[in-house]
Amino acid sequence: MPKINAKSEELLKTFNKKISNIDSINKIYDSSLNREATRIKTDNIIVDIDEKGEIVSYKNIDDYSTIDKNKRNYGEGEELSKPNYMVNKESDLNSVVSSIEEINNLEDYKLIDCSNDLEGCWILSWCKNYGDELVNPYETVNVIVDAQDGSIMLYGKNENKPNSIEPNISENDAINYASNIISKYDGYNNIEVDLTFYKVETTNTNSTENDIRLTWKISVDDNIFIYVDAITGDILGKDRIKSDYARSISACDFLGYVECANMASQAFARLGYNQTGYPVVTWTISQVDIDWVL
Repeated sequence: MPKINAKSEELLKTFNKKISNIDSINKIYDSSLNREATRIKTDNIIVDIDEKGEIVSYKNIDDYSTIDKNKRNYGEGEELSKPNYMVNKESDLNSVVSSIEEINNLEDYKLIDCSNDLEGCWILSWCKNYGDELVNPYETVNVIVDAQDGSIMLYGKNENKPNSIEPNISENDAINYASNIISKYDGYNNIEVDLTFYKVETTNTNSTENDIRLTWKISVDDNIFIYVDAITGDILGKDRIKSDYARSISACDFLGYVECANMASQAFARLGYNQTGYPVVTWTISQVDIDWVL
């Protein structure tokens, strides 16, 4: 078991927890982050510690108890009682934000999310800021706070650094490299280009090549997105918002939908799911159809 460093000791104090009553210690490998860590499970927390003794993941088991601490009594025709939350607004998180920023030295990071979209918890996310609105979502610190008692439910830290922060090719060059793809979409002409980062998926765990690439993101009518490597000019990927015509498997009005549907069908078949006895649906689904289902 690696010795926990001083920074992580401070974090545990902020979380009002300590490592004691250890149930298990295991080596784990996170394939999505290409990261090894030591996972320690106690009676009330689960922490992952890297080789430097730093906490890279934390879970407060008390916030995931089988006993529902937020339980309210339901009665037919009665107004549901409102829970009492300790954290009701952003300013209530000031002490948590300042503690996390100070302990992790987040001067070069930007707090990009402080939201309460999910009732009962607050989500905080910091990303490395390289200036000129160039933010790396893969160098990040994420915290989820229980709104009821202010406890830290989850904490995670990723340090996937990019291959570069200075492009070798210009915006116009990126558009030229993507011209063959853009030309396939008739009727689109509003093109915007932004510098961002793109994660290249790889199955080679022994690769020393950085999978976070500096990338030109080409947006066509805010609907089609093409990602061009800002160093090599390679096309890294493309995407399209399916919006109202989206279906669970495919939408019939976007490029490559047949291939998408076939691959999805084959994947589900390998998992034992099929649509025997049901016709293949080939018509588009509009917003009114979605509203009806909901």
